Amino acid sequence: MITDDGSSLAPVLAKALSEQGWSPVILCFSGISAFVKKKRNPFSKEIPLIELSSSAESELETSLKSLTEKHGNIGGFIHLHPASSAPAESKLEDGANAFLKQAFLTAKNVCTFLNEAGKSDSSRSHFLAVAHLDGELGMGSGQFGAVGSGLSGLIKTAGVEWPDVFCRFVDLQPELTADTAASCILQELLDPDLRIKEVGYSGSGKSGTRRMTVQPKI
Repeated sequence: MITDDGSSLAPVLAKALSEQGWSPVILCFSGISAFVKKKRNPFSKEIPLIELSSSAESELETSLKSLTEKHGNIGGFIHLHPASSAPAESKLEDGANAFLKQAFLTAKNVCTFLNEAGKSDSSRSHFLAVAHLDGELGMGSGQFGAVGSGLSGLIKTAGVEWPDVFCRFVDLQPELTADTAASCILQELLDPDLRIKEVGYSGSGKSGTRRMTVQPKI
């Protein structure tokens, strides 16, 4: 399951996952229409869309129940957080704050599915949170909205509480193309190093894309 961040990345990533044999479903939070880019390509008609009309947890629960009844249990959750350079809003229901809150609520409601999938031998269960800070885990330009950085803490907590689920925070430089960003996410999904919890990707001119990690203690 992938949350729609309104950018061109969401449909590109969904298509890439489909081509690799996954069965992605798109979860659209209430209010995401304000972030949707006008020129982005539409989602493939074969990819199911779940569109929430409110931020109420009860609606999310009902939608996830309907999803699992129609398409089977959820084996992975990729939260794409909307890019924002604005300062953090003061209210939980404003701007990017609302999507951070929804990410936490969604993680809470899919944890049972992810942990069950993680105990199976068929595939690796995963929870990825993708933000657009500066591609350097907030240690670069500093020109970004700080709200998305809160997802790093969510991932670290989930990684401790969900030992059978592959958890990772991915920071993508906003200037990366949708195709490049999708490739970075796919690379992380297949990464065998389970110690790493945070990764950043930034463009490096002619040298391509640079990957940055925080080295875990051994």
